Amino acid sequence: LDVNLKAEPFRGVLGGKVDRVDKKGDVLRIIDYKTGGDEIEFASVQGLFTREERKKKAVFQTFLYALLFYKQY
Repeated sequence: LDVNLKAEPFRGVLGGKVDRVDKKGDVLRIIDYKTGGDEIEFASVQGLFTREERKKKAVFQTFLYALLFYKQY
């Protein structure tokens, strides 16, 4: 995944373990089971980058897994 930081290209490695990937009808689902008490309700994807919503790590992590899966496959 290429990321631009302050106009300089940066190449890094991101990874993780997705608990489950399946397909239901025409929808591909990325599922990451959580055993903790992390909140899964959020107002918007953009909100996950704000100070108020930043604590919703489980939601952000699942979106990150979906992005990485999309880029890979």
